[in-house]
Amino acid sequence: MERREFLTGSLFGAGAFGLALTSLDWMSCGALGAVAVKGRWQVFSSDEGETLSAVAGRIVAPLDAQELAVAAKIDSLLAGADIDTQTDFKRLLWLFDTVFAALFFEGRLSRFRDLGVEEQDRVLGSWRDSHLPFRRSGFQALQRLCLAVAYATPSVYPGIGYPGPPRLVRPDGSTAGGMPQP
Repeated sequence: MERREFLTGSLFGAGAFGLALTSLDWMSCGALGAVAVKGRWQVFSSDEGETLSAVAGRIVAPLDAQELAVAAKIDSLLAGADIDTQTDFKRLLWLFDTVFAALFFEGRLSRFRDLGVEEQDRVLGSWRDSHLPFRRSGFQALQRLCLAVAYATPSVYPGIGYPGPPRLVRPDGSTAGGMPQP
C-alpha cells in the first residue's frame, strides 16, 4: 500500500468515525447530556450503567464493584457535574460498549459488557496502551474514578490497612469526622 492510499484511508476512517459520533448526538436529540432519573440511574441510561458496572468490575478487581456500588456512586457524583462533563463521560461509555467502536478500534463484533473477563481485561489493556491519546486518557479517567470511589468506601479500609480519616478535636473538646471509635 502506498503512503497516499494509507493516508487517504486513514483520513476517511477518522472522518467516518467522527460522523458517526456526530450522528449519534444528533439522533439522540441531546439525550446524551440529559439528566433524568431513569430507574436507578440519575445520569446514565440502563445500558450505560451496565457498561460502567462491567468496566468498574474489571478495574477494581479483586474488590467487588457491585458490593461497593462503584457505578452507582459515580452516577451520583456525575449528577452534580456540569452537562458537558456528563456528556463527555457518556460518550466515553458509548465508545467502550458500542459494536461500531469495537469494530473500528479492535476488530471485534461484541459489546464490552458481553465479553468474558479475560477479553474485558484485554480490551482495557488496549485502551491503556493505545497509541491514540484520547483512548489512553479515557482509560485513565475511568480507572482513577473507579479506584477512587472504591477505596473511599469505609468497608475497604480494614482490608488495606487504612485506619480511616483522622478524628478532629475542636478547642471545646468535641470531635468531628473520622472513623467511629469502638
